[in-house]
Amino acid sequence: MFDNGPEPITNGLILILRNAIMGYANKFRQIITREYDYAKWFEKGKAEVTYNSEEYLDRDEHNRVGSKKWFFINKKRKKNKSDRV
Repeated sequence: MFDNGPEPITNGLILILRNAIMGYANKFRQIITREYDYAKWFEKGKAEVTYNSEEYLDRDEHNRVGSKKWFFINKKRKKNKSDRV
């Protein structure tokens, strides 16, 4: 998505970006959800996502994404209340 080449399948899902909205698709490229401002890969059955993100440059002038409202979801897109960021 941001580097060179397609995104890898992690935990059975692919991270997608369309029209500046992120989400996930299955291995057949069928969209599961596409609703987040920024989303990270699934690890151990959960992923960190946000509806409010901001891009900024770090000290080495690399693009980074930050948010004050990160939360975790499971593969069924349910918020995981035990993992608050």
